[in-house]
Amino acid sequence: MRACLGSIGHHTDYRAFIQLGASRYDKDGQIFGEVTQADVEDNL
Repeated sequence: MRACLGSIGHHTDYRAFIQLGASRYDKDGQIFGEVTQADVEDNL
């Protein structure tokens, strides 16, 4: 599972859709937090 999520997280299409303030979800589909400015900058 980690390898799968890791490959998705590094895919340019996934990274292009990260938006400030968007909800983050845990593995159970529950809201876990928000995308922060640091998250956005880290994905540039």
